[in-house]
Amino acid sequence: MSLVVDASVGLAWALPDESSAYADAVLGVVEQEDLRVPELRAREIANGLAVAYLRKRITSTDEKAFLAALSHLSIEVEAASPLTVVRDGTAAAMRYGLTAYDAAYVDLASRERLVLAVSGADVSRVHRRTLSYPSSGRSYRAPPEWCSVSHPIGALQSYPTRPDGAALLE
Repeated sequence: MSLVVDASVGLAWALPDESSAYADAVLGVVEQEDLRVPELRAREIANGLAVAYLRKRITSTDEKAFLAALSHLSIEVEAASPLTVVRDGTAAAMRYGLTAYDAAYVDLASRERLVLAVSGADVSRVHRRTLSYPSSGRSYRAPPEWCSVSHPIGALQSYPTRPDGAALLE
């Protein structure tokens, strides 16, 4: 089973002050399974590392260790032409009522019927936007494969939910 893991979870693997049991559990799954990501994820990770370095949250040694560990993961990047990224990214952002960045992860998980892992505030934003009806009157419907955030990935009980209620989206 492949997972779609957003950049906030991936950065939690690199940043000691953002680490959590949830991010560690996701990493445990990703170490055994494939990771599917939209093409923008690499830039998001790069930006997060650069900002963390500039704010002295990590050292260059920390960054090198993270990149070495990352190189051992099986990561499949969704490739698309710039025109496709703009066209499909805009459509997904409008469909889900999210930023184009967040919608890229949601859309990939939805299209490929994969589990989506997001962290903390991202869970509520993605869940609220994709399961509710925005005030615009237009209805947005969540894909059925991740209509609940109250339980771990599928039937595999080894993937815990976080104490704050965040969970892997399925």
